[in-house]
Amino acid sequence: MSHIIKSTTENFASDEKANEIEAFFANQNTAGIERTIQQCLETIRNNATWLRRDGDLIKRYLHNLK
Repeated sequence: MSHIIKSTTENFASDEKANEIEAFFANQNTAGIERTIQQCLETIRNNATWLRRDGDLIKRYLHNLK
């Protein structure tokens, strides 16, 4: 189960998605996968922070590759 959770969430990059996932698991039996859920939420929030910080720079770089 941990692998499925990790592989389906690792590319999300928004606080909204992290909140949605957190809310979903709040009502589930998460025995044995608590750490995986927390790590996934941290990854999503880190992705969101990175995108907010560097998103415009990446867009400009990719645009200049044309």
